[in-house]
Amino acid sequence: MAQFCSQCGNPLAQCTCSAAVAPSGTLSGMKARMGIDEPTGSQADIYERGRKIVPESIAQDEGEIPVRQYDVAILRTRWQFKRAEGRMQVTNKRVIFRANGKSLMGRTLFQQEFAISEIGGLDLRRDWRFGGFDFIFGALVALLVNAIFGGISGLISNDNIAAGITVALLFGLPLLVPFFILKKRFFLKMLSCAASVGLFTGVAGGSFLSSLNPFGRSYYGRGSDGSFMLIFVVIALVVELIALFLFSFKENLSITVKGKGGVGEAILVQADMGSGLLAKLLGRGNSGVNCGFSEVLPTSATDTAIREVGAMINDIQALGDFGIEKWKVE
Repeated sequence: MAQFCSQCGNPLAQCTCSAAVAPSGTLSGMKARMGIDEPTGSQADIYERGRKIVPESIAQDEGEIPVRQYDVAILRTRWQFKRAEGRMQVTNKRVIFRANGKSLMGRTLFQQEFAISEIGGLDLRRDWRFGGFDFIFGALVALLVNAIFGGISGLISNDNIAAGITVALLFGLPLLVPFFILKKRFFLKMLSCAASVGLFTGVAGGSFLSSLNPFGRSYYGRGSDGSFMLIFVVIALVVELIALFLFSFKENLSITVKGKGGVGEAILVQADMGSGLLAKLLGRGNSGVNCGFSEVLPTSATDTAIREVGAMINDIQALGDFGIEKWKVE
C-alpha cells in the first residue's frame, strides 16, 4: 500500500518535505538532532535536479506557459561549505532564476524573477577571475610538497652527493613534463612542479651553504658539487609559480536582466566578493548586492543559454504565441 506524507499528502516517493524523509546515516542523524542540518533526501531533491521551475518548483501564473529551461550555473562559497545549482527558465510571462543548494546549516535557496514584458536587455558574461582563496590554498600545498620532497632529496644527498644529484635529475626533470603536456589539470601540474622544486632544492640548498663556509668544509659532507643545481631550482620554481597562477584563475559567470529604457536591473547573478574568506577577515563582510556566493561558475549548458535566451525573449515579446511555439520544448 502506498504511503503518503502527513504534511503535503503526496506519495513519499514524490515528497520533499523534511518530515517525510528520515535522516540516513549516523552523521546525518546526529547533525539533524543538533540543529545544524536538515533531514534531506537524495542530492536530486536538494538541488531539484530534473525539475521544471514552473510548475514543479513554484506556482504557475494563470495562463503561464513554460518555454525553455537551462541548468546554467554552479554557485558556491567553499569556506562556508555552501553550494547551489542554478537554473534559468523562460516562460511566456517571466524570466526566473532559481538556485537550490545546501550549506553547513541546511538547505539554501536563491530566486529572482522578472516580467518578460518589462525586459529591455540581457547581459550574460562568461570569463575568468583570479581567486584569492585558490592562490593561498595552492601556495600552502605547494610549500608542503616542496618541504616533503626537499627533505627526501636532502637525506639522500647527506649520505652521497652524487646519488642526490642523480635522483634529483632522474625524477625532477620528468616531473616538469606534465606542465607542458597535460590539458588543464592545473592543480596536478602545480603539485608535479612543486615536487620537482623540492628535489632540486634538497641538493642545491646544502651545496650553496657549503660554498659559503669560510673553512671550505662540506655542509653535511656534501661539498659544493651540487651548487650547479641552483639553475634547475630557478627553472622549476618559475614553472611552479606559473602553474600556481593558472590554478588560481577560475571561470566566472554573471547574468543581468535590464529593464526597458535601461532603467533598473532585476535578475543579478554574479560572484559576491564580499562573501569571500579574505573579505570576511578584512571586515568587508557580505555586500548583499549580488547572490551571496563567492563563486558563480558556468556549466555545460551556459553557452547554449547565452546563444538562445536573448533571441527567445525578443521573439516572445514581438511574436507572442508564434514566438512561444518556435522555442517551446515539448
